[in-house]
This record gives sequence, C-alpha cells and structure tokens, in this order.
Amino acid sequence: MQTTTAGSQIPCVTSDLLRPEDPPHGMTRGPRNYERSMLWTMRLPKALCCDTKTLSLLWQSSTRPGMPEKSYAKEFIADVRKADRCDWCWRDARKNRRGLCRHCNEIRKDLERLEKRTAEGTVNFILDWNLRVARREKEDCIAWGNIGRGILDRPVSGLDLEHWFCDLAKRLARDRKMHYGTANILGWTFTPEQRQVLAYLFWEIFGAEASHNRKGRATGRVSIEGVKS
Repeated sequence: MQTTTAGSQIPCVTSDLLRPEDPPHGMTRGPRNYERSMLWTMRLPKALCCDTKTLSLLWQSSTRPGMPEKSYAKEFIADVRKADRCDWCWRDARKNRRGLCRHCNEIRKDLERLEKRTAEGTVNFILDWNLRVARREKEDCIAWGNIGRGILDRPVSGLDLEHWFCDLAKRLARDRKMHYGTANILGWTFTPEQRQVLAYLFWEIFGAEASHNRKGRATGRVSIEGVKS
C-alpha cells in the first residue's frame, strides 16, 4: 500500500498483481480487446482500470523485486554511441579509409564503375538498369543507418517497440497483428533506456537481414518504378 499526500491509501502495482490468468467468459485476447484483457488480467481495483494515466504513474513508482539498482541499459547505450561505425549503414564493422564497411564499399565501387561507363557514353538498357539498382542499394544502406541513429537521438516509445515486434512476428510467425495493441504495456513495462536497448537490438537483427537481401529489394523497387513510368 502507498499513502498519498491527502493521507488516503491506494494499492501499489507490484508483480503480485500481474499474474496472467484466463480472461472472463466472452472476453477474447484479440487485438481489439487486448487492452481490456490486460486490464482485467492485472486484477487492478475497479477505480483504476478506467484511468490509464494513474495506472502508468503507479507502475513507474512501484518497486520491482529482483531488478538491479544499477542502470546497465544506460551503460549499454553509452557503449553503442562510442562504437566506430560505417558512415552509410551505421553497422559496427571494420571500416576502410573512406569510412565504409566492406558491404557498403562494394556497393560504392559498383556505383562508381557504372557511373563512369555512363559518363563515357556507353549507354544501353542493361547498363541503365544496373545503375538504377546500385543507386537504390546506396539509398537503402543510408536509410538503415539513419534508422539506427534515430534510435539513439530520440526517445523510443512503446509504439516503436510494438512496430518492431509486429515486424518480427510477420517474418517468423507470418502474423503481423500478433502483438498489435501492446504499445501501452510495453511503455509501462520498460524504462526509456531499456526501450532504446530493445529497439537497437531489433535494428541490429533487421539491419543484418537487410544487408543480405538488399540487391533483391533494390531490383524490386526499380521494377516497380519501371512499371509506373
């Protein structure tokens, strides 16, 4: 129990209140009813179930048994900021004197070679196609780098984590809506630093996957652009 400034006592949201149980009859765990299901699962007092702001404040002020007092998430993010990274894709990999990792450097060399041949007047359909694909590959590298920088440059919200989890579920379980509607729960459960760590780890996984199929996605984009034009 916690005592407010007015002297009244309110229940403290601890891990004892968060034991998962089956929902009542007629209440499903589908996306539309997820928030109602979670509020019922927490078994909070009825007066608090309709006040999400109060619920969030109570959760942040509650004690969590077993959680370390030292913020290792802050140290992790500090180490991430210090890492020497590629100027394009921002992955933690060995760089050359141009500031690029091996993968991005290969794309740079292909792009410069194709641009040189085009400047010499050797223009045909195949050369123009390969040049457009190489440019899209470069854009994709830089785009993923900007996503990684953005994770550390701004706060990561529960909605951001929900999108990452939905992308993961789409690839592994083929169900993008598996974690739909979990933004509030994720925001209440993890501290801002922990949300940054989770988002960064997700970005590392998907960024590595993007490097493996980058040419295929770039070719697809060029094909779509050709159809539209």
